[in-house]
Amino acid sequence: MQLMSLRLRNVRRFIEPIEITGLTAGVNVLAAPNEHGKSTVFDALHAAFFLSHKSMNAETRGLVPHAGGDPEVDVRFTVDGATWRLNKRWSKAQGRRQAKLWRNETLVNQAGEAEDVLAALLAPPADGGPAGLLWVRQGLTGLAEKGDEAKARHSLLTSVTGEIDAMTGGRQMDDLLARIHMELTQHLTATGKIRQGGPLHAAADEVAALEESHQRLSDARDALRGALARRAQLRAERRRLEDPEDAARRAQTLAAAKEAMTAGEAHAARLRTAMEAARTARLTAEATVAERARLTAALKEQRDANAAVAKAQSVEADARAGADASATAYESARALRSEAQRFEQAAR
Repeated sequence: MQLMSLRLRNVRRFIEPIEITGLTAGVNVLAAPNEHGKSTVFDALHAAFFLSHKSMNAETRGLVPHAGGDPEVDVRFTVDGATWRLNKRWSKAQGRRQAKLWRNETLVNQAGEAEDVLAALLAPPADGGPAGLLWVRQGLTGLAEKGDEAKARHSLLTSVTGEIDAMTGGRQMDDLLARIHMELTQHLTATGKIRQGGPLHAAADEVAALEESHQRLSDARDALRGALARRAQLRAERRRLEDPEDAARRAQTLAAAKEAMTAGEAHAARLRTAMEAARTARLTAEATVAERARLTAALKEQRDANAAVAKAQSVEADARAGADASATAYESARALRSEAQRFEQAAR
């Protein structure tokens, strides 16, 4: 068996999908700081191979993110020259649980049948399976298998132990350490920093240049995609404009618009005439109101003048009556004076 890729979604911290690709034959190292999900990746891989999609035990429940969701794992691998793809999803809702198995991009099994075929693929040769699988998870300190499976694993561990003993027990280990130290000094300083002018420094510069170039190419790609989309839009618009039926509809719409514009202009002319007539009427009404006010004031002045004339006539009559009485009194006074003068003459 050879792993090819792994894709996780809604698995602990990996709510958004992540994918690990490029796995090859030999040793593949997954390196990242602590608490960045390395154990999660291996727990998800273990669940995909060894836990039923119907299971919601402590292990599968432990894959559920804090925010909730259905854990889903997708694995690609090869067995005996065939490429397989396994997809499993665990859920509290039975209708969302899923197990699917593809062989050479063709869906061949689902649900329980997929679990049975997978078990056969993972079975050791002694049990009739096509591949033996050594699986040592983090924290495992012993192997509890029995019989031929335990012997096979023991033989593998013995072989690895022999290789380690051969390296550490003689001059090969010293040569290896010296070569490792020499290669490290080409890349790093004694303090662990990247050595200026070294291969690692050059590689870092090349990576930076490639990232800058990648960004430029990405920007150019995005601009080209936009231009292509715009071109497709313009072509579609051109085809629509060149369509005879659409042209006839546009001509009909244009004629209707012109007719509506003519009617609107006539209505606007009538409206302007009506507005002018209304303005004239308003001015006439304002002049009439002003004239009425003037006439009202004149009538009041006339009434006031008539009252003043009547009063003056009354005063004049009273004055004339007073003048007549004064004249009579005057004549009486003159007569009395004449009489008095005669008495005075007589007295003298």
